[in-house]
Amino acid sequence: MKERPPPKPMNDPTITIGERTYRLPTISFRIAAFAADLLVLVLVALALPVPGATLLIYVLYHPLFIATLGATPGKAIFGMRVVRWSDGDRLSVAPAIGRSLLLYLVPLGPLIALLSALSDPLRRGWHDRWSGSIVITSG
Repeated sequence: MKERPPPKPMNDPTITIGERTYRLPTISFRIAAFAADLLVLVLVALALPVPGATLLIYVLYHPLFIATLGATPGKAIFGMRVVRWSDGDRLSVAPAIGRSLLLYLVPLGPLIALLSALSDPLRRGWHDRWSGSIVITSG
């Protein structure tokens, strides 16, 4: 396994993965992106009269966007994307699914993710650590 440099202080908003340096989004931007994604999901649920379709979209929304585009619509609006912690590439489908399941199917998952990101020097939530991912700014 590749040796990682020690975490930087909370006030240093960058991380170097391989040869590239990335900026880390603020916690407030991550919360805003989460809220934007919830709004999209609510609007889709209201537009679809079939309850089963709403559940399917809810389950697939995050992992499909993360694995294919590197960001959900909410993250993209706020200039963020999710990458692999090891090399900065996009997450594959399995870790993207695991990341989403931890976030949404564990009771209080979003709250646990927020609290763990607040205490992490790299602003990684517990679902990020488990899936081997990190949220960065796209720029």
